[in-house]
Amino acid sequence: MVARKARKDKVDLPVKFWMQERWKREFLLQVRHAAGLLRLYSVAAIVAALRTPKGKQAFSLKAPFLDPLIRVEQERVDRRAPPAPAEPTSPAPPAELPPPVVSPRPSFGQPTTSTLSKLR
Repeated sequence: MVARKARKDKVDLPVKFWMQERWKREFLLQVRHAAGLLRLYSVAAIVAALRTPKGKQAFSLKAPFLDPLIRVEQERVDRRAPPAPAEPTSPAPPAELPPPVVSPRPSFGQPTTSTLSKLR
């Protein structure tokens, strides 16, 4: 959305534009709007709505005409999705796991025969 707005204003977006004062507020606002939309709709539905001819006119994710477009696209995405597989009626018994392999640790009480221990 920020890129669309910059293109409309005939301005090139610099690298890391979200850190510049001019674009920071707009970017953060669009991130908040996107998070709100993602709680309600899938990513595929949002992107599909933004690619429609009416959606290409949006310069903000909070545009009032965008919500019905996304809702229609969400219905299309839901219809295209294969139905979820039916769950088995009785749960399968849990598989027994083999006991863990534990290797013995060396004890700390055994003296080592290094040159320093020989000098002591």
